[in-house]
Amino acid sequence: MTGMPLDAPDWSSADRGLHEAVTRARRARRRRVALEGVVRTATLALATLTLLVLIAVLATPSTRTLGILRLGAWVIALTGLGWWVMRPLTMRIDAARLARYLEERDPGLGQTLLTAVGTIALPIEQRSSPALARRLAAQATDRLGQLGDGAAVERPPMRRALWQLAALVVAAGALLMLGPGEWRTLAFGLASPWTPIEEVVPPHRLAVEPGDVTVPRGSALDVVVVASGFAPEDALLFLQREGTTEWDALPMLADSAGAFSLRLFDLAESVTYRVEAGDARSAEHRITVTDLPAVQEISTHLEYPGYTGLPDELREGEGDIAAVIGTVVEVRPRLTMPVREAFLRFDDGRVIPLTVADSLAPIARFRIGETGFYAIDLVAPDGTRVPGTVRWSITALEDRPPVVRITDPGRDSRATNIEEVSVAAAADDDYGVRRLALRYSVNGGAEQEVILGDGFAPATLTPRAVHTFFLEELSLQPGDLVGYHAVAVDGAGNTAQSDLYFLEIRPFSRKCRQSEQGGGGGGGG
Repeated sequence: MTGMPLDAPDWSSADRGLHEAVTRARRARRRRVALEGVVRTATLALATLTLLVLIAVLATPSTRTLGILRLGAWVIALTGLGWWVMRPLTMRIDAARLARYLEERDPGLGQTLLTAVGTIALPIEQRSSPALARRLAAQATDRLGQLGDGAAVERPPMRRALWQLAALVVAAGALLMLGPGEWRTLAFGLASPWTPIEEVVPPHRLAVEPGDVTVPRGSALDVVVVASGFAPEDALLFLQREGTTEWDALPMLADSAGAFSLRLFDLAESVTYRVEAGDARSAEHRITVTDLPAVQEISTHLEYPGYTGLPDELREGEGDIAAVIGTVVEVRPRLTMPVREAFLRFDDGRVIPLTVADSLAPIARFRIGETGFYAIDLVAPDGTRVPGTVRWSITALEDRPPVVRITDPGRDSRATNIEEVSVAAAADDDYGVRRLALRYSVNGGAEQEVILGDGFAPATLTPRAVHTFFLEELSLQPGDLVGYHAVAVDGAGNTAQSDLYFLEIRPFSRKCRQSEQGGGGGGGG
């Protein structure tokens, strides 16, 4: 009694009706199982794809590793499709098992359906009562028809599966539309097995500058490497000297832009070098050392703007410059051999010739205006040009505006029109305040200015001053308002002002008026 024959010549119409109803119920169950399998497979595929994108973004694996991961993700997704969708569709559930399944979900069927399918599975001659079997089959068919041949039983789980599938579609759409553009590109590329993995995620590469280069003996050289396709945490520069097979590893320094750099000093012989970062390795490059002039050492002499009050400063052995805007810098390189010409070359394209009074120690001057870099290009006596291989930094420090405030009374106040009110102002500046003033107006009228200090000595960083208002001289009336604030100007012309305060003119008190009106008592005779 595990199943029903597909058909039997001695079946009654009731038997055939029940058989067809059970077949339709089996199809309804199969549709529901397939839909739930699609939901499970889609959930697995979306989770796998999301994990793959996160790995590609955060771990930045190599293209080979990512290709293997993509293949594994497709194997997982196809396995889920076969197990949850294809396998249930190809499996045939017998009538008795289907009957028990339907009766478990609709107790109203009782044992009618299970008994009926078991009865019609028997040959006619083995049935105890053919008439009773026909009535039982008709009754089971009618009960099953009331359930839409099983469709009513499958409708709630199918509706739930459809909602889950819709939620997955919305979630996938949100991730693709609202996520970063890089994520969308990765998701589409990783989901397409026919797209070459190199087009989805760029391979890990290292761009090394200057590559193969010829430098003067004794000079320095900046080696810079930029990674593409991944973000390594560190990088190593490997050097191999002539006549040896060993490689010396030197750690490189990372900058804020994600590049790595290392300055090689006093190059005396030719070397081969390469850079390694993460799983990437650059090509090998050659540094060829020749007998040409080079910058052996550099010093800078700084002449700060006069308003700062700072003395001139000589920095021996330092080519990097950090000074306030307006500082005049004199660059003094010391060379390994005489030159015909020398030039300062800035990153913005400007070129300044050095004065070659001493062919071993040329000099150039420039004024700091903006942050950047400079290099020193040389021309050998035979006319050979030697481009600078080291870039020195120029950091232009902004002269910040001063900070000024009213220190006394430091709040709104009240006074009569005959009082004397003192107001104290203070200013602070990084290089020195040149001018400090107090500005006031009566009832919002024309603004007046009182100079508290002008032409302070250079490097006066924190001047203080006091002004006394003789209110009787201002012809004020009770109810008038005097608004005032302090203004400070530094040596670079930067201006700042304090908060605005008010002085309210109040009337005399009654006691004060009585004392003014009372006369001295005279003696009688």
